[in-house]
Amino acid sequence: MGTAIVAIGPVVAALVVGVGLAIVLDMLDKHFGVTEKLGKLCEEGLDKLKTLTESAKVAGAATWHRLENSGAVRDLSRASQVSADWVERQASMVRWEMGFL
Repeated sequence: MGTAIVAIGPVVAALVVGVGLAIVLDMLDKHFGVTEKLGKLCEEGLDKLKTLTESAKVAGAATWHRLENSGAVRDLSRASQVSADWVERQASMVRWEMGFL
């Protein structure tokens, strides 16, 4: 019986301390309004993040449009077509013969 009391004692003490601490923290939260203030800060942060995301989306689309229509892209496109035509001409000159290997 004595062993059971010794084993239950710390559990009861932890329970009493936990409940007491919860009550004190709840009273402090009601007095200072920490939960409400944190909620407002989270909402403001999410609104700012949404605004930044939309701004980045618009800026990214404008940058992509400028890039697509830039002279460098047109030059690269022409150069790649010239290279592809050259490779095609070279490939058309290759003759395959049986027994090579």
